[in-house]
Amino acid sequence: MALKPLAFQEWVPDQPDIGNEFVEIAKNVLPTARGYLPMKELSQYAASSTDSTPLAAIAVIASDRSVNFFCGDAGKLYKYNSGTSDWDDVSKSGGYTTTAAWNFAQYGDLIVATNYVDDPQYFDLTTSTLFADLTTETKYRYVTVIGDFIVGANTFDSVDQETSYRVRWSGIGRPTQWAISAETQSDYQDVFNGGEILAISGAGEYGVILMRDAIWRMTYVGAPLVFDFQEVERSQGVLAEKSIAVHGGKVFYLAEDGFYMFDGAQSQPIGFEKVNRWFLDDADANEFAKMSVAVDPANRYVAWSYVSATLGGTTPNRVLIYNWDLNRWSYIDQAAYVIARLLVPGLTLEDLNSISTSIDALPASLDSRIWVGGNTLFAALSSAGAIQTFSGDNLQAEIQSANYQLGGGRSIVSGVHPITSGDGTVTVAVASKLKTTDADSFGANSTQDETGYCPMDSEGRYHRFKMLASGNYTHLQGLNVEYSETGAR
Repeated sequence: MALKPLAFQEWVPDQPDIGNEFVEIAKNVLPTARGYLPMKELSQYAASSTDSTPLAAIAVIASDRSVNFFCGDAGKLYKYNSGTSDWDDVSKSGGYTTTAAWNFAQYGDLIVATNYVDDPQYFDLTTSTLFADLTTETKYRYVTVIGDFIVGANTFDSVDQETSYRVRWSGIGRPTQWAISAETQSDYQDVFNGGEILAISGAGEYGVILMRDAIWRMTYVGAPLVFDFQEVERSQGVLAEKSIAVHGGKVFYLAEDGFYMFDGAQSQPIGFEKVNRWFLDDADANEFAKMSVAVDPANRYVAWSYVSATLGGTTPNRVLIYNWDLNRWSYIDQAAYVIARLLVPGLTLEDLNSISTSIDALPASLDSRIWVGGNTLFAALSSAGAIQTFSGDNLQAEIQSANYQLGGGRSIVSGVHPITSGDGTVTVAVASKLKTTDADSFGANSTQDETGYCPMDSEGRYHRFKMLASGNYTHLQGLNVEYSETGAR
């Protein structure tokens, strides 16, 4: 009898499933340096509702340290009211006409919202009760903040009409002044090489312009030029505009050949020979407009919600997760219409009562970080506008190994010892075969006995293992496989 330790390594579905020790499936888990942590299911935080499907959301902290959460649907803009646990309609009088996505940005205590169809909107966190027109000079699809400027991209105005390659900015320190002026430094720049602008993001005194076929950097240099524009990536652009996320100086995005991270100087491939082929085969490209992306700084990952063609349907049902510190991936199968970063407002007992009158019915225990004001949570909005957090029970994890050859030839697997932590239910199944071209056929799931052993009896030359874990497990690290060699043929 021999013992083979099999650690759960990195999930890289683009690699061959023979002759490597990578993981083929890492579902409903979060990657760590050694193994995987549980991912919790969505739990309703507030039974809030919007008139139609939410299109985008933003969470911000005001100068007085108050926490604010906004979202928009096709006709309205909303602000979350922690006292009622519902959305307040804070649209300007008459509402809006768009059916396209909203884009948000924070400029000090101003929240800017733009949809390209209506005039850009603003909400002053210190004085406003409703949104109002920021400017009638120009409209733009995308908005960000660079230094002391509000910057819009992919514009429309009464003179030049639609100009998809234009960047336009407000006066310096004057967010409501958009008339071209040498005094205020409000101006615009056409960026001709790269096609249409699909996103713009600010990182201090410079901005990143992501186009269909190029990436440009704009840096504040003062009057008279105001901004200097430099092309930093050619023939490298964005495939899906809703795939773009920004954290610190990092910009994450999906290009035609997979996922990248732009660090301010150049793009680094983060999905190459890891998950790019798997994702592009799995995602429904006809539904890229329904993607959403959010950053969870507490756990150091960025997540993309999308429609999986493998799972079927037309609403987002799978979330791809990337930890940028570890350069590791995983995914979860969970319907999450719009994922977003949620900043938790400070709640009183009366506020909790508006969420639920029963302690047992709250979405998490009272000692959970989701009740601590100012904490950042990975959250989602349902298609009806309900706020959800990933704070429920552990989702059932599935870890599946590549095919291993134990020893020099054929072998019989007699059992495994799962290497796990916590009080969870763990089962393991094995698929054994003689040829690499044979289909994998898993046997019955083997449950741990009182010693933690999963008995098996499976013979072959190559063996693949599948672990399922549910309940209150805390860490999945690998397997200790017991086997006996039976010959070279």
